[in-house]
Amino acid sequence: MQEKSLIPQERNPYQIMDRMDDSLIEAELENRIVTTWVYSFTGSDGKFQSGLSKVGVDACCTEMAKTGHIIREGEIRFQIDPTDSEYVLFQGMAERYVVNNDGTEVKMEIVNGTKRQWTMMKSKGKIINDPFWYEKGAMKAIRNARARMIPEEIRTKIITLAKQKGRVKDVNSSQKPLKPPQSKKLDESIPEAGEKKKVLWKDRIDSFVTSMQGYEEKLGLDVYVKILEKNEVDPDQIKNMTEGKGMILYNDLENAYKELQEIEES
Repeated sequence: MQEKSLIPQERNPYQIMDRMDDSLIEAELENRIVTTWVYSFTGSDGKFQSGLSKVGVDACCTEMAKTGHIIREGEIRFQIDPTDSEYVLFQGMAERYVVNNDGTEVKMEIVNGTKRQWTMMKSKGKIINDPFWYEKGAMKAIRNARARMIPEEIRTKIITLAKQKGRVKDVNSSQKPLKPPQSKKLDESIPEAGEKKKVLWKDRIDSFVTSMQGYEEKLGLDVYVKILEKNEVDPDQIKNMTEGKGMILYNDLENAYKELQEIEES
């Protein structure tokens, strides 16, 4: 099987969700149980957002069928991307029908969905051929077509139900942490375990707060807030923490950051 050196790719929540759907599609093809309906993430504006997975779109279409609105999958077309032969361009069609009380059907609309699918995949630090590139591209093109016909009230209902059933996956926890630049003064302000503390807590608390704020970016807002909640710390009260409690929080955040690095590198 052909291998290539790993090529860094841009990471944002939408790209990560698309790659997560790749994993869901593989699981379905292998008859494994899939439970993720919704992806959650913090947008660039700092606001919490939710997006449907491929399985979430399926759930929405099932809910629509209960009201007499049937979405059927149609033809799938594909071709090699003329700008890059490692990618394939897919176009999938979906049709919506309304079923009347007497069982007759009325075709309401036809919608197309598109997807540019990579034929390669990452594996153990290498880029190799993806054996499921066709299935992923085809299913995601159909996913995009079907998603265009889902009413907002159905979408909201499924997202709410997913939260109640624990079928939401946090995208932020899957993003590569960004390590903000730290000054020598900040590094020295938080001693390593076992190191003699030469600076009084009151003299290094400002640098400590700066360090905590850095972890908000390194871990993602959702993970950062969860760790603060676990330690029963209000984000606005970090400066008022005792030294002992402050060092426990710092260690928890640092350990979480190291775990994310290990996951990203695996």
